[in-house]
Order: sequence, then C-alpha cells, then structure tokens
Amino acid sequence: MSNRCLAAVFSIFFISGVLTVGASNLTESGSAVKRIDHILLTPEDPRGLYDFLTEELKLPTAWAFREYEGFASGGIFFGNVNLEALVMNQDNLSSPSKIAGMAFEPAEPTGEVVEELKRRQIAHDEPRTYEFGPEQSKIKMWTTTILKDFLPGSVVFICEYHPGLFNPPAWRNTLQKKLKEIKGGPLGIEYVKELELRVKDKEKALQKWQNLLSPHLFSSDGCFAVGDGPRLCIVESDKDYIHSIKIKVKSLDNAREFLSSRGLLGQDKKHSITLNPDKTFGILFEILEAE
Repeated sequence: MSNRCLAAVFSIFFISGVLTVGASNLTESGSAVKRIDHILLTPEDPRGLYDFLTEELKLPTAWAFREYEGFASGGIFFGNVNLEALVMNQDNLSSPSKIAGMAFEPAEPTGEVVEELKRRQIAHDEPRTYEFGPEQSKIKMWTTTILKDFLPGSVVFICEYHPGLFNPPAWRNTLQKKLKEIKGGPLGIEYVKELELRVKDKEKALQKWQNLLSPHLFSSDGCFAVGDGPRLCIVESDKDYIHSIKIKVKSLDNAREFLSSRGLLGQDKKHSITLNPDKTFGILFEILEAE
C-alpha cells in the first residue's frame, strides 16, 4: 500500500509546498484513527477520470497524475478528503464499484496505534516504513499498517506521514482555500459526505467497524462520523464492497443544470442526482445538497 502514500508525499514537495511546522493535534484518547485521509479509485481509465475531475469539474489537484515505480496515480481534492485515481495491478483488489479502498490518518504514531489495534484484537499486517533519498541519508517518509479482512476485494489501511516533512491538516487547509477560491467548481462542491459500504452481514460488519472506529460517533442509521472527514455508512447487500461516494454541493439545482447541459447527468431524483458513471469510468458519485 506504500505507493498510494508515495504519491501524496511527492506532491508535498512538487505541488503543494506545505511543510510541517509541528505535529498535528491528536484526537480523543484511545482512538486508533483520526479520519479518512484518501479514497482509492481504480476506474477503467484512471488518467481519464483524473483529467475529467480536474479539467471538467475544475477540482484542485492534490498531486499531479504521474507514473511511479510499478504504478501511476493522481490525487483530486474534494473538500475534506483526497480521491486517488490509481493504476495498479493487484489481484486482491476486485471491487465491482472500482472504489478500491481507503487510507486512514492515524490518531497517534504508528507504534501506539498498533498497540491499540492489538488491544482491540484487530488483525493487521506488521507496519512497514518507507524511506526516500540516498542510501547514506535516507529519510523516513511514511509507515503503512494494513488492516486484515475488513472488506473483501478492497483494501483498508492506516498511513502515517512522518513528522518533519509534512502536516496533513496544513495541506488540507491549503487545498480547501483553493476549492473555496473557485467556489467548489461548476458543481459547487462542498465536501464528501459519506462512503456507502455494502456488506453481506451488516451486524457483523457494524461490530467490526465499531471496534476500529470507537470512540467516533455511531448513529442508528448505520453510519460512523469519523472526525472531520467523510462518514462511513453500512448497508446490507449481497456483496461486500464500497458502493458509492456521496458529495455535498451548495445547490442541487445548479449542479443538475450544469450536468444536464454537458450531458453528464445520470439518475435524477428529487433530493439527489448522480454523475453519469459512463463519464466517470465506472465510479458512482451521488450528489446531494448541503444542509
């Protein structure tokens, strides 16, 4: 999972220029994760999706689409989270929605998070730290901890960017300013409200996710409020996968008019619309009006 963190880290130096000036504030005591850091997308044409979101919808670039060793990636900012359009050959990623997974920002340094995962009896791979630079002076860049058996066909992991290089909240603030300057682009995008997860056994899934996400708030509708990022909402289904990304916009009528005029409108309901998935290379974006 290192490659996904790699793309974000490279963007710090070559695009955003946001350097850390101190460790970010920690969340509530006992948390394992703070928020969703980025969402992984493996559409039919990742570069096409990246170009569509940054050129047609005018969304800020979190990191430019480029090839790395063994993969290619580009990041797009959606108000409170980055979406990563990704080219990667990995057999265990088989989500029918092409929304391949999510990376969490840890609430504490990896060592403490791992102890918390052990306390909660959450199966995980051993953390792996990646370095960058000349052999004699390598710099620690990030550490990933993959969570096992959370969502078959998708990947769920924790990605810690090391202090001294990069402050994720400062980076998000810079991107938020860019999004505000363009008034959310032609759709008037505010933020990603939620990821909808569909599962075969809802009761079992709720227990698993609550074990990971506690003390983040859980509501009776099956949704978890995870810090200031997107919610996770769990729905019973015949498959296990991430179904859709739900986006809040300033005006649903304005978004509908724009999409209709460009031939980009998918389903049109009274209180929500979708982007035509043929235009987003298979990724389902549902659009809702901000409260």
